[in-house]
Amino acid sequence: MAFTLAVSACTSGEVITDTTGSTVPTDQVVSTPTTGVVSTPEPPTEDTAVVLEWTEAGLSGETFFDQLLATDHGFIAYRFAHGARAWFSEDGIDWTERDLVLEGAAEDPHLSEITAGTSGYFAIGSDSDFEEVNKMWTSADGFTWSQQELDLEYPELDGWESAGPESVVNGPTGFVIQGSMNRQGVDEHRFVVWTSADGSTWNLVADPFGPGAYVREILPTGTGYVTSGFVEGADDGGDRFWWSPDGASWKESSPDFISDAYLPPGRELAQWDDKVVTAVGTEDGIRLWTSADGDTWEPLPASPSLDHTDQFHIVVIEIAAGPLGIVLLAELEPPRQALPPVTIERDGLTLTFELETGRVVVVDQATGTVLFEASVEDEDTLIIDDEDGSITVVHPDTGETLTTFTFEEFGEAQEKAFEEAGFEGPESGEPQLTSVLFFSPDGQRWTSLVLEETFGSSDFPYSPSGVVVGDEAVILHWSSFDSFQVVDGPEEEFEDAPVEEFEEDPPAVIWVGRLTDGG
Repeated sequence: MAFTLAVSACTSGEVITDTTGSTVPTDQVVSTPTTGVVSTPEPPTEDTAVVLEWTEAGLSGETFFDQLLATDHGFIAYRFAHGARAWFSEDGIDWTERDLVLEGAAEDPHLSEITAGTSGYFAIGSDSDFEEVNKMWTSADGFTWSQQELDLEYPELDGWESAGPESVVNGPTGFVIQGSMNRQGVDEHRFVVWTSADGSTWNLVADPFGPGAYVREILPTGTGYVTSGFVEGADDGGDRFWWSPDGASWKESSPDFISDAYLPPGRELAQWDDKVVTAVGTEDGIRLWTSADGDTWEPLPASPSLDHTDQFHIVVIEIAAGPLGIVLLAELEPPRQALPPVTIERDGLTLTFELETGRVVVVDQATGTVLFEASVEDEDTLIIDDEDGSITVVHPDTGETLTTFTFEEFGEAQEKAFEEAGFEGPESGEPQLTSVLFFSPDGQRWTSLVLEETFGSSDFPYSPSGVVVGDEAVILHWSSFDSFQVVDGPEEEFEDAPVEEFEEDPPAVIWVGRLTDGG
């Protein structure tokens, strides 16, 4: 109903405008210069422009995979479910299947969170998805793997059960495995880590982050390890960092820059060379900070491309990084347009509904006297009858019925007010968000693109390997056609395929961004 919708809009403080969807370009290659987003501020000078050229990879639409890994030599795509396989690509565009040897493995082994380090490749896993993690896998080249038993000690806490190891990283002092424990019948968590210098002997550290800490992925830095999260039940409820020189002893770090800001709700930290980087939202725009140890942080120079403007606000959802540079997945949110007042004249009265304040002002037309002001939510003054679609105005002091009008009449008055104000009237309180990717090779020069315009979908790539940044390319990986609807693309090949063929893992969609000669 028009009246109800108007009240909803004035209380939500946000509006939405119509957009026209686009399809995947028929050409395989799409250039995305810095001006790819309408109204995005230009870089300071012409010679700092960055241009990415996007190409759909040859592996796209052919198969599915569990993890995508950037290496010093190129990219490896792994599939372990439904038959272990691997594909390799130097540039991310052309892929070749490689033999994947899992020595001593069961028929359907489960490997998770493969990580690359200076001494090779590592993963933790088990003989199947249904067994607890009890194996560690190592490889010199990423294709031939050998397994060894993972002998871990578990903490003994009454009322707590282990969720097992979840990920492994290789850092400056060796390996760190991250795991968690859940309290039975309560949504409460405790985290544990195991450390090892060589991957053979492991030391348990129970609850290293303190009571109530909820942490995310552990990342290695040049001098130690870092993770992010929050403390459940804390008064501030804010984001925190924890850092460690050895993976075993952890200290909390809450730098000043996150006290009045927000971190991305998805992936908050990313490895960038021997540092970690995070994107912080402030009143002035997005600011990037880096750290070599997770405790001491330094800002990158502010970029005009990441500032808030009068056209939009930038909300970063996730950050990724690698040797080539930094990627931000973000949403552009248009600033709220002020709602114009709606005026109805009848029965010698002028009724002005101030949608911004949620108040109605009733004026005597003959004398210009304000008879009263009231909230539009005052049920004794504005009696809304949903059955016959009418609103009756009653004087709050005398109880006298002053006038009655219909929902339709209010809707017509609202439409006229919006038209006269040049307002693109919404029928929802939600803002129209635009999914955007920002890329920078150095944290100062930025290029941007609208996902839907370039890829035909506004859905962000799937984590944790949805965005992978290598030495010479950025790869975006959508894991399922359920969340990535391609109009002029690989989907047409699978439209008439039997449902059971892809009911478990639909083929991946892969796009590769590479710097042009001018970038």
